[in-house]
Amino acid sequence: MQCVDTECTQEGQPYEIGGVHLIMCQYHRYQLATKSKERARKVIAELDAIGAITHHTEGWTYVVRMANGMVKIGTTKKSDLERFQRLSRDKNGGVPVQMLAIVKGGESLEYLFHEKWFSLKIPGQMEEFHPDPALLRWAEELGTDDGVDIDGYEDWMAYRHNRKDAPVPEMFGDVVEQIAELQKSEAESFWE
Repeated sequence: MQCVDTECTQEGQPYEIGGVHLIMCQYHRYQLATKSKERARKVIAELDAIGAITHHTEGWTYVVRMANGMVKIGTTKKSDLERFQRLSRDKNGGVPVQMLAIVKGGESLEYLFHEKWFSLKIPGQMEEFHPDPALLRWAEELGTDDGVDIDGYEDWMAYRHNRKDAPVPEMFGDVVEQIAELQKSEAESFWE
């Protein structure tokens, strides 16, 4: 089956969006999803700017640091650690993600956070951002809302890091301090 884009020569796979079934290649599927999220992000930001949002959609918005150092802002329907375990396993090479913040509010809150940090967005990635110190401080200040099983996640992280077959542990420490030191050394080397 060919992709629905008439100029595309790639093989497509069935894809459903808003109840409409399409045959799309991976590239055009990503493009459609990106455009949809961009529109939603802008609308939510405009509504928030005029004070029209009284509460956010159901779910939780999280901010995590990946093993590559980048920051991911996403959502989950549950406040338990299942999403973080899956994210660690499937997108982080088995290394536990570092949870920076998790707050009540689903996709609408996620879109506001994406809008706030849009200048740091990594091209080609929907939910990943460069780890700027301002973003890391902001996430630290957000913290974790009540109702999130932080102890369970930390226990799971310790278990993962202590397993003999675990990937090499990626320990982040105080990320804000690390990045500030990195920026300071880069500034000093610039003037040398």
